[in-house]
Amino acid sequence: MRFCPVCNNLLYTKDNKLFCRICHSEFEMDEKDKINLKLRKFIKHELNDLDPIIIRKRIKNKQISLQDRKAFEDFFKEYGYSSS
Repeated sequence: MRFCPVCNNLLYTKDNKLFCRICHSEFEMDEKDKINLKLRKFIKHELNDLDPIIIRKRIKNKQISLQDRKAFEDFFKEYGYSSS
């Protein structure tokens, strides 16, 4: 992984050169870069990933308690915000 010396953002490979998407600078690739830098556009997922379980739990518990709601309303009223 290489970073742009101009703006410190990630460099991508483009036409056998290193390209910065932010400042549009291009840099020559040396042989080491050509071997080490490969852009991969896929994500490998394992069958036992826990993300869907976490998402389901979050969706299931999407409401806040009445006590928390009252606390938020009091907080915002203190700073001049109204609920209407």
